[in-house]
Amino acid sequence: MTGPSGSGKRLVVKCVADALGLEFVEVSCLSLLGESSKASELRIRNAFENARQVSPAILYFTDIEVIGKSREGSVSDFRILRFFVSEIHQLQMNLITDSQSPLFIVGSCRDRNKCSPDVCGALLHKINIASLSDDQRITTFRWLLEERSLLVNTPLEDLARRMHGFLLGDLKAVISIATRQADFRVDGAISDVALIPSSSIDHAIDFVRLWQSKNMNAPTIPEVRWEDVGGLQHIITELLDTIQLPLKFPSLIENGLKRSGILLYGPPGTGKTLLAKAVATECNLHFLSIKGPELLNMYVGQSEENVRNVFQTARQASPCLIFFDELDSLAPNRGRSGDSGGVMDR
Repeated sequence: MTGPSGSGKRLVVKCVADALGLEFVEVSCLSLLGESSKASELRIRNAFENARQVSPAILYFTDIEVIGKSREGSVSDFRILRFFVSEIHQLQMNLITDSQSPLFIVGSCRDRNKCSPDVCGALLHKINIASLSDDQRITTFRWLLEERSLLVNTPLEDLARRMHGFLLGDLKAVISIATRQADFRVDGAISDVALIPSSSIDHAIDFVRLWQSKNMNAPTIPEVRWEDVGGLQHIITELLDTIQLPLKFPSLIENGLKRSGILLYGPPGTGKTLLAKAVATECNLHFLSIKGPELLNMYVGQSEENVRNVFQTARQASPCLIFFDELDSLAPNRGRSGDSGGVMDR
């Protein structure tokens, strides 16, 4: 299972185990790494053996991408990797011969590309937990509120739109922060159901958004409003039509409305960066500012990976505005870059 932190990987597996009446055994792969290969093998063997003793069960490995890797992330110990994969294959053979006490393996990681191909090949089914849709976000948020006997006086549809891109962990954080901000007890001593004020929910959403921006190393930008931009009204109108319209009315995208990126060009001091900051503030978007030369690297393939990571980070934090500053230095006319490796063209 792949998905970002807080997407609910563990919760899904735990619910499946409870629904099927299976034991749930959780093991962090970080705890399996010993001082030597032999020590790591012993820890791996003990983890599988402990799970077998309570089978039928689900053995859930977290951070499975660290198996056989060094702290720098490169594969350093093929012996541990082969031993771990052989244990999985042995369990799969046991499922055929011993169907009364099965032991199922589930591994989880944030990025499948960082997981060893050998481990991915040993685990036969691949499941990716994608971002929640608006309907899923409403259902999940309502479930979390009911679980804690809470109510909000703001329509859930409006909250779901404002929490676009939030995962299960983010929704839990919003409720936890809002209840502390509201300064009331929700343990049933005062009332069976407690009402969270709109101001507390707004504070919690803004706090989680700020935390997300810091987590993805996005710059902290000053709050820039449209009234802070002098003139340029025709450009502001065009930006609103291009960016804010699909955010307010997602059905337009489903009905064929096409929107792509925007290129702001002009001499220094004409307000290009100011406009980008105003869009991020007014449309309640994460703001990811990238200087073109920052993505370039002397090693082959590293620049391409830097570009890929930027877009991957933005997808996880959507809705997000990526602002490429000095774009001409990153993407000049093709064939005119002048660098010997051709990295600019690639």
